[in-house]
Amino acid sequence: GGCTLRLGFKRQLGHHAFLHASASGLNGSPISAGLSASRRLSRHSNGAVSASLSSRGLTDVCLRASRQLTKHTLGEAVWLVGSGGDDGSFCLRLSRTGSRPPSASRLDLGWVSAG
Repeated sequence: GGCTLRLGFKRQLGHHAFLHASASGLNGSPISAGLSASRRLSRHSNGAVSASLSSRGLTDVCLRASRQLTKHTLGEAVWLVGSGGDDGSFCLRLSRTGSRPPSASRLDLGWVSAG
């Protein structure tokens, strides 16, 4: 058997801004940590930046922006940069929900780079 310890912290920085921090460790595995900040940019848009750390250093950085395009459609752009800047991906995503009958659909377009 094994065990996992997770700690989390969330702080509201302003009316529309948040800071999230977390740390976790698995029995016998190194501790990992994450830090993210998110902000409501407008009535229909949000932005976030996050970073993940491990005992080997910075593992990835993610920039995310989303916008409610219609009542049932969300558009999202995600840029993920891996450690060292050699690995990464960029994705444009459209998600549709709330239609009748209830269903969810998603379209992803993007590229992935592996150093």
